[in-house]
Amino acid sequence: MLKRLERRLNIVSTKGMNRDQWLETRNGLSGIGGSEIGTLFALNPWKSAVELFYHKVGYMTPKPLESESAFHGTNLENYIRHLWEHYTDSVEGMMQSFNTSQNTLRKARTVDGILINPKYPFLFANVDGIITKHPVYNNKLGVLEIKTISHRVSEMWEHGIPPAYLFQIHLYCLVTGCEYAELASLKDGQFFECIPIPISRDIQENIIERGQDFMRRVTLGVEAMQNILNEDELLQYLSELEPDYKDDPDLLYQFYSEKHKQRLSENIIEEPDPELYLLAKEHSTLGTQIKALEKEQTTIKVALQRIMERHGAQVVNFGKDQEGNPKGRITWRKQFRITVTG
Repeated sequence: MLKRLERRLNIVSTKGMNRDQWLETRNGLSGIGGSEIGTLFALNPWKSAVELFYHKVGYMTPKPLESESAFHGTNLENYIRHLWEHYTDSVEGMMQSFNTSQNTLRKARTVDGILINPKYPFLFANVDGIITKHPVYNNKLGVLEIKTISHRVSEMWEHGIPPAYLFQIHLYCLVTGCEYAELASLKDGQFFECIPIPISRDIQENIIERGQDFMRRVTLGVEAMQNILNEDELLQYLSELEPDYKDDPDLLYQFYSEKHKQRLSENIIEEPDPELYLLAKEHSTLGTQIKALEKEQTTIKVALQRIMERHGAQVVNFGKDQEGNPKGRITWRKQFRITVTG
């Protein structure tokens, strides 16, 4: 079955490559990869879709640095894969099987290459494994994704899975044509989980639609990089192609600040569009309002501190609402923290 899958796909071989060679090959592809797709849906806390656009067209070069967590994740991958192979629907059963048995309930084959489906040439997949043996799905092929994750990050999301991971897995299933996937994760280096991922056709259709739109913009941008020699004209054209996917404003601010530093010209807009003045005025007004609100917030915080000081308290619990949900609390130890829900 795996041979049939490989015949349906185009495979860019990465066999024997080190990480730098793999990155160079991956960055040379025209498309969106699994680790990038979340960026198009504002699910990447470190990069905006606009920044990814300028990387893809070649105007800016992505920083190739590997984080320590990514380094450990890569080197723990085989260990987590072996845990997954022995998983028996309980961690206790997995540990017993891992320590005593050569037989495994699950198997997955690695693919030394980047996968491209001719139906979706604007997407590509670098899967951790293609599942070839499964206790529920028998011999049906599936996608195995392996992650290391911290408890702090896990607690931020429903079911402990960051949404960017879900979109990544959905892209991999779309490219490979697999109908199921499992996420094998090691939390804080000591807690293993095997999580089945239901595949949503709605998510996959959104990936197709946004992926096509983004790569259409990138293709036009690459052509402009080759044909427009005047930098001001080039940047004006590229700015019109920028994706508008409701990125995190803080990420956009950081990106445009960095991008602006790279420009050496000191052009002055002598006759700005009236909209520019209105935006600047609104920014100034909001700044004044924010300062007033911050001062009011500090006044309230001081009033709360005085009450807690009077009672010699470090914690205030607000109890539960009518549905039994916590209403919030105040803690005042090294820092003063207020958490109120509802």
